[in-house]
Amino acid sequence: MTKDTPPAPIPTDSTTQCGYIGLVGLPNAGKSTLVNLLVGEKVSIVSAKPQTTRSVVLGIAHHGGMELVLVDLPGFTVSRKAEVKKLRSAWAEGIEQADELLVLVDASQPHQQSLPILVTMVGQQRRPITVALNKIDLVPKPQLLPLLAEWQARLAELGMADQPIFLISAKTGSGVPELLAHWQRRLPPSPWMFGGEVVTDQEAPTRAAELTREAMMHLLKDELPYNVQVVTEVFKPLRRGRYRIEQVIRVAIPRHQAMVVGHQGDMVRRIGLRARLGIQAAMEMDCDLFLRVLVAKKGTQG
Repeated sequence: MTKDTPPAPIPTDSTTQCGYIGLVGLPNAGKSTLVNLLVGEKVSIVSAKPQTTRSVVLGIAHHGGMELVLVDLPGFTVSRKAEVKKLRSAWAEGIEQADELLVLVDASQPHQQSLPILVTMVGQQRRPITVALNKIDLVPKPQLLPLLAEWQARLAELGMADQPIFLISAKTGSGVPELLAHWQRRLPPSPWMFGGEVVTDQEAPTRAAELTREAMMHLLKDELPYNVQVVTEVFKPLRRGRYRIEQVIRVAIPRHQAMVVGHQGDMVRRIGLRARLGIQAAMEMDCDLFLRVLVAKKGTQG
């Protein structure tokens, strides 16, 4: 939070619950959308472009006396590319933090090739597992029960027949109350780890950089270079709660720089406007945003 408000007291009585939930799934399964829905505000960026989440993000959600520390992991992939190896390393690290795992499956694409590998790997983690078939709003209702039965059979084959499966839509909220009730039944009594005002562990400059990257994803779509980086160099409070934010967008080659800048700077201006509005809405602050687009020196990316 950027506001200078005192933290809410952390409940410590036996009526409270707390648990780390690791969200795993293939790219575009809807993990970030679910995290934002549970938290009640945007803490994880969302885009139709695969691999939106590039690092482990913690979202802290409070529902009644229950605190859920949501570990939003990068989309799992079996590719051997160097960048993806880093994502898989972050995935393994995030799972290590989690008390429970939620496997999120895109119900509109339930037969992707990497899914059996993902489910098998998750089953080896020796942690309680829940499966949620997400995006049911995109699936005709007559197909939902056969899909549920198919996944029950798949888990049974892997020796996980007792793992619950939920039908949800992170976009509309359908089925999410039942998922929350499930965690409420399963999590033991525990004091909260964070105060009620805390919604993420991300530092404000990092969160602002991620929101700028989200703006780029929406405007550049498939043209966005995969290894683009956004770094906040200045995050300075001004008068009356306003902030000055200076960010550098780093790309690998001059051609990508020209793409991000656009004709006579048109694209970078559009990115800046969208990002500034996104930062102000998500972080509840007024700001002036200044962007530079640079070609990274060899060895500085990654």
